[in-house]
Amino acid sequence: MKLSEARFLFDNHMVHDGKILPAKSGDGWVLELSVDDKVAHPRKIHTERGAVRIFKSTDAAVSAARSIGLKSVTVQIA
Repeated sequence: MKLSEARFLFDNHMVHDGKILPAKSGDGWVLELSVDDKVAHPRKIHTERGAVRIFKSTDAAVSAARSIGLKSVTVQIA
């Protein structure tokens, strides 16, 4: 899901919470959202080209979460 889609869903009260998780590659962080839609699993933020977006720092991921409209996120460190 792109940031613009996440903002739209948040504005329509469909985003419940966000988590910042270590990327599987170990070189950054991903932002995962719990969305109230037909997809049963959490959805990660993607780049414009469709790859999972890797944030270099937790601050960058928090900034993205803030731009969506989230007031808080959970950071999972392991």
